[in-house]
Amino acid sequence: MKSQLSLRLLLLAGLLAGTACAQIQFQRSEASGYGDSMTESSSSASDYFQAKYKDEWNYARQDLGIPAGQPLTDAQKQEIRTRMQLIRLEKGLRYEQERKQYYSLKPYFHDDLERIAFLEQPTREARAQWAHLHGITSNDTKVDPTVSTIIQNNDLARGMTPSEVRESWGEPDTVEYAGDPVYENERWQYTTQVSTENGYKQETRYVYFESGRVAGWETN
Repeated sequence: MKSQLSLRLLLLAGLLAGTACAQIQFQRSEASGYGDSMTESSSSASDYFQAKYKDEWNYARQDLGIPAGQPLTDAQKQEIRTRMQLIRLEKGLRYEQERKQYYSLKPYFHDDLERIAFLEQPTREARAQWAHLHGITSNDTKVDPTVSTIIQNNDLARGMTPSEVRESWGEPDTVEYAGDPVYENERWQYTTQVSTENGYKQETRYVYFESGRVAGWETN
């Protein structure tokens, strides 16, 4: 009898210990990440993606030249969203040949929607075919009559190509690249002698290119 009673007491003690362990385990798991901390983690992730979206929005807005202080129209908001989509697609170009193909054609697209449609093609070959069907080519041998007049006057205009600038001002003394040269964001430097009332003086000129087109220039 005593042995049976001892056995029963041992079994009962084991059951009670198991229940206590289960309660302790449950309390530990709740304290170690399955309670309020899950909500905090979800909130942190939400904050991260919201901050990332805001950064992309501000970058696209700045890229479009829309001042930060002014209220936005519906058209401007859509323009910013479209530019954000384009920037994401541009960043998704993984291979140098893809980037070279796109950035050689980028100045010749009419707008961001055309650039997006081009980049959404599944392969480089499909993009080339799409560009051909839409008459988009990087061949800049045909010079606009207005640009021809500018070149004859040894002047510059926004939107001119590198070959047109060479025709107008000749070969630059130095060429500097901003980032990867494939993007064609460049600064050309020219050093020349100009006539003044006090004789000749040396003048330094800079021409700035964005995506292979003249974006501006300055003289020092």
